[in-house]
Amino acid sequence: MAAVIFIVIGILFLLFIVATVVYSLYDMFRKIVLFFFKDQLARVLLFRNLNGRSKNFLQKYFLYYRNLSDKDKRLFERRVQKFMDMKEFVPRGELKEVSIEMKTLIAASAIQITFGLPAIYLRTFYRILVYPNDYYSTITHRYHRGEVNTRGFIVLSWSNLVAGYADNTDGRNLGLHEMAHALKIVDAFHSEEQNFFDQTTFIRFINHAREEMMRIQMGEESFFREYAATNDHEFFAVAVENFFERAVEFQDYHPELYSLLGELLNQNPSALRSNG
Repeated sequence: MAAVIFIVIGILFLLFIVATVVYSLYDMFRKIVLFFFKDQLARVLLFRNLNGRSKNFLQKYFLYYRNLSDKDKRLFERRVQKFMDMKEFVPRGELKEVSIEMKTLIAASAIQITFGLPAIYLRTFYRILVYPNDYYSTITHRYHRGEVNTRGFIVLSWSNLVAGYADNTDGRNLGLHEMAHALKIVDAFHSEEQNFFDQTTFIRFINHAREEMMRIQMGEESFFREYAATNDHEFFAVAVENFFERAVEFQDYHPELYSLLGELLNQNPSALRSNG
């Protein structure tokens, strides 16, 4: 009897060793594949097509989407669906449910700024909290429209998100602003998505940004609103808003800053045709 028990234990131990080796080989292979083919896989592994209702919401609210080619529209749609599949959307405040319309617009705002970065889905942020309107924070003791928390969630107020897309020319867009914060955090965070920004380009961007922030703080006229001078993070978020909503004006005002942000996001919205 003891011999049988010993044999069984030996077999189980052997199976454990084999399983450990197999998993280690799989994990090593996965990391190698991701390192060399991350962008290609992100484009290929888009299994679900966006449904008709969500496409209608994109057509209604997203000038950026309307200005894409038919081929890029299909890619944008699939990336929006993939983003929605990857996240947990949680209603907060008086909101009872996060509707498909809400999920579509929130996901689209993230894909808009990451469209030139096909492997990026802001994986650090797995949960998105949605309030109907401005909400009160017990941490800051004031009302907010949105925020990004490094504990893994993004907070948005629906009414302000919609208002941001109602006017595509004012350089104020809550969805783009908060997703820009998330993107910057993800780049610096310890995750498989980190360090996708070229650091030389990013440093040059920050140097120009700080010069512009100094202009604002000294009361000089600037293309960017005063809030952009708060810190590097807020300037980046405000710059992203203007990059997409006032691309031509941004490019005319500060070609170098616009070009550097375009390199970071791998996009050039001023070159998109306008479908109104």
